[in-house]
Amino acid sequence: MKHMMVDIETLGTSPESIILEISVILFDLDDPHRWSPLTLKLDQAEQSFAGRSIDKDTLHWWAKTIEKAKEKDYASALAMEALVNNKNMTVHASFAHENIKSYLKRVDGYIWCKGAAFDFPIIKSYFTSMGLPDPFSENFLFRKQLDLRTLEYCAKLAGFSGEYKVRSEARHLSFDDCLIQIGMLRELHSFISADEQVQLDLPL
Repeated sequence: MKHMMVDIETLGTSPESIILEISVILFDLDDPHRWSPLTLKLDQAEQSFAGRSIDKDTLHWWAKTIEKAKEKDYASALAMEALVNNKNMTVHASFAHENIKSYLKRVDGYIWCKGAAFDFPIIKSYFTSMGLPDPFSENFLFRKQLDLRTLEYCAKLAGFSGEYKVRSEARHLSFDDCLIQIGMLRELHSFISADEQVQLDLPL
């Protein structure tokens, strides 16, 4: 069964915030070697022209996060800096829409994110502001949307300590965070199903 993990990086927390990048990864819970990633860095100028917003507090948070990252992981810090400062090759909304739709056609499981009130509403607002339908809402796909935080809460009710064996700290690059979240999902799935054979992590 092919699931999808979704993660975004933004310049704010409101639905109208500019999205820096979207990553989706198709994966199989039963086979950690079967996964297919897609990362799209989105055009900030196109979004500004459409009226999408930048939050000053979020810019300040990015600056602090980048400086802190330079002490531990300089390469990731540089990648975050390039992302925020729009130094990467970017794509327009129509290109993002078609590619995400293509990936969604391969999903026969569920579509996951970490924080259902963040990723999906901002993505929907982004495509709407670009005059495009939200690919995650088409064909009743909203029924497949699930939240990793909710699963974690349910696991805690069943005795999960909240301490992960796999890495659980976000890196604030959407591709890396998708991989981290898939590892967390595998561990939660293993705990809830009491399946010690589930392989938990994907290589970063």
